[in-house]
Amino acid sequence: VVLFLIGAVIMGAASWASFFIAYRSRPIYAKFAVENDPFAGYRRALEELQKLLLIGVPIILGILAGVATASRWELVLTWLNRSYTGQTDPQFGLDIAFYMFDLPFLTAAITYVSAVVLVAGILATLVHLVYGNLRFNGRDSKIAKSARVQISILAALYLIVQAASLWLDQYTTMTSSAGLYTGATYSDVNATIPGFQILALISLVVAALFLFTAVVGRWRLSVMGTALMVVSSIVLGAVYPWIVQTFQVVPNERTLEAEYIKRNIEATRAAYGLDKVEVTDYQATTDAEAGA
Repeated sequence: VVLFLIGAVIMGAASWASFFIAYRSRPIYAKFAVENDPFAGYRRALEELQKLLLIGVPIILGILAGVATASRWELVLTWLNRSYTGQTDPQFGLDIAFYMFDLPFLTAAITYVSAVVLVAGILATLVHLVYGNLRFNGRDSKIAKSARVQISILAALYLIVQAASLWLDQYTTMTSSAGLYTGATYSDVNATIPGFQILALISLVVAALFLFTAVVGRWRLSVMGTALMVVSSIVLGAVYPWIVQTFQVVPNERTLEAEYIKRNIEATRAAYGLDKVEVTDYQATTDAEAGA
């Protein structure tokens, strides 16, 4: 119940505020039909149903968000009752419990906040578009100051949230089973993780550019930054790790992956309580377990 209320109130309040701010900043002439205006009909309908939509839309969105949030009650209870092990992972030096309790909770929270900001941005964009604060018609395109400020700030907030999400993504490699074994592989450590870190920083830079747009009114830098971020996400998130895996790891897999296979074996032995068993020939045991 508490999670439902939290999820519903935050989403409902953010949706209402975004809708209200965009509606309040509508042009004075918006009530009158403009020749060849494709949104004239929508504008009249919005004027007639303004109170209903201003209240009803946030309530519906809040209920949907509340239901989705309430379904994660086990995850939240697990995080609230977490305990740390005192053992750290070999890559980031974080307590192992971080991956069991903190990381899933933080990922879910970031996903929810991202959805809230995205919905608020979509609502604001639609209202500004219907009332003419946003008009796209070749060289006659127009973006009113109120629309520019609101949309730019929401875009910056969204990118800040995405930066946090990308930063958390690097930690998911430690529990990934996409490779030959569970955990970070050579390509993860040397390509994927640095890629996530760089993309997070790029997202923060682009967010700053959108804030600059909100103040100054120039979209060129923010648009160029967004395009750079998209290209960088493709190169750093997919192309570069594939190149490292295909041309560097595959020809020398036994050598390059040895350290990371050893990490996996040591973690597995510790998990089953076998790390205290004395082994006379560690290398032979390592090779046998790796083969298994």
